[in-house]
Amino acid sequence: MKKRTYNDTQKNGAKAFTDSVITVVTLLFSFIVSLVTAIVSIEVEFTAFETVSTTLLTFLCSEYFVNKCILQSKYIRGKKERKYWDKVNEYSEKLEEINDYCTEILGDSHGDKDLFVVTCSKAIDNLYYVMRQAALEKRIEITSDYIVNTLGVFDALNITNDKQIELTFPLDEITPRLIETAEDRKFFETCYKMVTSKKVNCIRVLLILKDFTLLQDKKLKMLLQFYASVQGYECRYILKEDFCNACEHNMIQTTYLDFGIYGPQMLFRVEQYDPYCGIYSKSETEVKRYSALFNEVWNFESITHKNPENAVMPALNPGEFFGKIDRMSDVSAMPTTDTVSSPIISSEGTTVGIQRAAGEQVDQEVVEEESISEECVFAENVESNIEE
Repeated sequence: MKKRTYNDTQKNGAKAFTDSVITVVTLLFSFIVSLVTAIVSIEVEFTAFETVSTTLLTFLCSEYFVNKCILQSKYIRGKKERKYWDKVNEYSEKLEEINDYCTEILGDSHGDKDLFVVTCSKAIDNLYYVMRQAALEKRIEITSDYIVNTLGVFDALNITNDKQIELTFPLDEITPRLIETAEDRKFFETCYKMVTSKKVNCIRVLLILKDFTLLQDKKLKMLLQFYASVQGYECRYILKEDFCNACEHNMIQTTYLDFGIYGPQMLFRVEQYDPYCGIYSKSETEVKRYSALFNEVWNFESITHKNPENAVMPALNPGEFFGKIDRMSDVSAMPTTDTVSSPIISSEGTTVGIQRAAGEQVDQEVVEEESISEECVFAENVESNIEE
């Protein structure tokens, strides 16, 4: 197979003509600038030597800077083209090798239903389907690779100056660990790193709640406080029923409410949680539809409410946040009884079980009092937001 290079895409005659035109244009530009400099020098009564020197220096400097900019632009463009064609050649070689392997496998076949032939045929059909879907439909399905591709989706922001991410977070119930899967936790950490390193200007999170009673949960309040305390995050919440109505108004399926928008040419939509499965889409039409839905709902103040929490606690990193959430989950999972535990006799014969139980009861009462006060403040914030 003939190896292709980035120069193969351009005809030598057309390239030479383009270079000649650029050279003539740069010379004319430098000549005009030098002529203006000479006229100004004469007007300010420079000597002949000073006028000639100034004009020549102006011509040389303008040529230098213009050609430097052009050469730099050519270098960057050529570097991109070389990288592009290096990838094309790499994949072409692999496809050529696959063709050779198929020839070998078919030659060793024992019949039409040979296990090797059937297995490899399915693999080639799957590859063909994935490549065709990505090229023509601008979409690709992912499953277990999601945790690996967490960073890859952010490359879609390289084509835009408005480096903003828009995410939905549907919640029908509060699970023990709130953010359960390793994939979602990895994504949570990556978003935090992106926004704190200023690689992403803003992350807007829209919580889609089945009902507002979920806002009383301590773990959800902790998440709202996290969003309020970390600079670069914005968070609002809406009832699921209202969001579904908005989806129907924008002719978007209400089956898949968990999605993310990464610039004007990237959309990720979760279609299944167990096992985890989602779809990336580069279709500008589809991205625009989802972006229009998100912006419409985000700015609809009568149904979408601002984060009721304030930045009352120091900003946590994801590790500290998940640590607090997991401890809350462990405490809530502990069995509670109204009976006093039986005495435990230490090696010195002293009774310690009752004393320990009494201390735990006092701690529990303190925790409950603090919890009640926190919930009162939170309820006031929620009511004020809803009234607004």
